[in-house]
Amino acid sequence: NQHVAMLALQLWPGLLALRVSAPPRRTLLTVLFFFALAAPIAISEHDSSQVGLIASLIIFPLTLFRPRAVIRGLALAWCLGFVLVIPLDFLAFKAGLHQAEWLPKSARARIIIWEYTAERVLENPVLGIGADSTPAVKAKAVTAPEKPEGFVFRRTTGQHAHNLFLQSWYELGLFGTILVAIAGAAAALRLLLLPLEAQAYGAAAFTLFAVIAAFAWGMWQVWLVCAIGLLPLYLLMPAALLSGSRDGEIVPASR
Repeated sequence: NQHVAMLALQLWPGLLALRVSAPPRRTLLTVLFFFALAAPIAISEHDSSQVGLIASLIIFPLTLFRPRAVIRGLALAWCLGFVLVIPLDFLAFKAGLHQAEWLPKSARARIIIWEYTAERVLENPVLGIGADSTPAVKAKAVTAPEKPEGFVFRRTTGQHAHNLFLQSWYELGLFGTILVAIAGAAAALRLLLLPLEAQAYGAAAFTLFAVIAAFAWGMWQVWLVCAIGLLPLYLLMPAALLSGSRDGEIVPASR
């Protein structure tokens, strides 16, 4: 699943790199590259990457037509994620989705983790329990977590929340969550500084990252932090080959 997530995060920067290059078979190479990455993502067991891929494929054409509106919408959606995550976690659990047979087992387990973690957030809502402290707090539990009948996972936080928005609340509290929200929104809005043609690729990449972050992995896992840190660099390198626009048409930068 880690390998699949890495492939997913490199999809849009790779497509942009092919877009700004000028080989005689650029279209063919672009199609081959897309399916070389999309196929293993589609047949994998990593649902988060699959959902992220679909979401990014929706955002990409929308950004081509309304770049400023879509990118600003992504920044707003990022911030709303922190506002809505706890109420939505409680609603999903109350609706019985943790026992819904039509959902994958991993999704039902996450709903249990999210609801239990959301309850713990209310115990330290301002400062949280400390960055990357979920495993330590879990290890201090005196009694074994309960597992009610019909539950696919024990009522526990797990090693992490499997949700960047919720993990920010639990570990960093209100003040830390505000900082993470501002950082993510600022990164999204910086996409507007890219050359016009590169903005759709950046918006799609941001969308894919945000979806994966909302359903998978812990926010402090080193490999994930490195992959996310490399993502803007991979986008900026091909974007640097694009300079300005003339009547809405991006032209390659002179060498």
